[in-house]
Amino acid sequence: HAPPPGQVHYLAPGERFSVAGVGTVSLEQCPADGLRLSPGERLAVRWRQGGERCHLSGRSRNRSLKAIMQELGVPPWWRNRVPLVCLGEEVLAVGDLVRCESSRWRAAAEEGEPLWEFRWKRPVGASSD
Repeated sequence: HAPPPGQVHYLAPGERFSVAGVGTVSLEQCPADGLRLSPGERLAVRWRQGGERCHLSGRSRNRSLKAIMQELGVPPWWRNRVPLVCLGEEVLAVGDLVRCESSRWRAAAEEGEPLWEFRWKRPVGASSD
């Protein structure tokens, strides 16, 4: 079963939590190619409500999450289970499937500034339920 559309979980660096029907999500430190967060910032993890958009790297315009998930071949019954990684109203990533353009993504960390990677471990058998 998918989480309720309005449900939001907040994820701080180093935290992990499980959501029934979705799996486990975490925010883990990575050496490069990750998110820059200010001290005390937490990501909002929520689910599609409709109308969300993402600007994919290398594309000229924003696209609807519905179109992106169709393009990626995400089955219709799974689309409401894909966690959206947000900072405020900005969608940073669609699960671990795609990243949206954002000034928060960094190829390399600056001195003393950790970078963070969103990880999503799906439940066993998730692709076929």
